[in-house]
Amino acid sequence: MGEIKCPFCKQYVDETLTECPYCCSTFIMKKKTNIAILIGIGMSVLWITFNVAILFLLQKYPNFLKDYTPFLSDYLQICLIPMAYTFVPYIISIVKNAQRILGILGIIMNIVLGYCFFSYAKYLFDLYK
Repeated sequence: MGEIKCPFCKQYVDETLTECPYCCSTFIMKKKTNIAILIGIGMSVLWITFNVAILFLLQKYPNFLKDYTPFLSDYLQICLIPMAYTFVPYIISIVKNAQRILGILGIIMNIVLGYCFFSYAKYLFDLYK
């Protein structure tokens, strides 16, 4: 653990304390924003938007599915593999012990949404075959 300087008595104290043991003054601790969580959320939003757009286009233009006859593995490569890249910032935040709950929730949210996207894409592919 690191030490910080008390702004009142100028003594060095443990950074986890909220009150100085020397002068008994309370600290106003600034919340550290974890940049990894923000990057993960941004990447997840882009990934979700991309998947929704692809699935909307596949639903709106079913002839594309009939003419091109893409395989479900193509959708897997285009849309679901980038989901793994959205895990990286969340894993970094978990490892750094910064906002673990948000990191775990981000990973779980991406897995659940990935399953939903894949299930819907499978439904569309089976429907228009």
